[in-house]
Amino acid sequence: MAASFSKNEKLGLPSVALTAISNVCVMQARWWLCATPSTVPNKIIFLEHTGTLWNQTTLTPGVIDFILYVKKSGRRCILLTNNSRKSNEQYYEKCRKLGLPVEKSDIICVAQVAANALLKTGMQGPLYVIGEEGIAIELSKVGISSLGIGASIQNVLVGYDSQFNYVKCMKAATLIGRGCKFYATNEDAQLPAPDRIWPGTGSVVAAVRVASGKDPIVFGKPHKAMFDYLVETAGICAEDTAMVGDR
Repeated sequence: MAASFSKNEKLGLPSVALTAISNVCVMQARWWLCATPSTVPNKIIFLEHTGTLWNQTTLTPGVIDFILYVKKSGRRCILLTNNSRKSNEQYYEKCRKLGLPVEKSDIICVAQVAANALLKTGMQGPLYVIGEEGIAIELSKVGISSLGIGASIQNVLVGYDSQFNYVKCMKAATLIGRGCKFYATNEDAQLPAPDRIWPGTGSVVAAVRVASGKDPIVFGKPHKAMFDYLVETAGICAEDTAMVGDR
């Protein structure tokens, strides 16, 4: 499957839509990276984790060669993910175990983007979170506590939660209905899976949205908050970037 180039209007950067990156060989990647800068800005290559670099614990064929070629060509790879199950450190450990030639500073997860964006809002008091360990770790790094439910809660954050249920949806919708701000890590409807449909964060967010009647502020790709975080932390600009992903 050949790569197709398109403009991502929400992020304001060019993206490479690959429906099956496993069919993109190193030769094609080299052709892409050697494209003229005016057509494909390519100083920094964003790579999506899940569904692109790997599926669960299986690396996509050619990924290591691709990353090594990018580095050898004088460019940088930054690995991005909308999956909030793990923290930045946990994703780095996974990359290390899989043998990917990347540094910790090359990995950005949506949980850390959300935590830093929430910190910038100047929010006071604890946060009601639907999510897993990754969100809790990244929130604790910036001094934000997450609790179940209480009068002092003014914000609700919804991320991926494999234990999501009716009670959690009820709590979130009730808080939002009382005036709490509604945030979400991302709106991806499904997680990549070879043999079944795994509902993603977007499915959880949709339930809370319908129950509360409110729309969330979203932090993950393709929304602007993710790229704003990259600009701030990595000092990059849109004209220097391209992205490889599965959606």
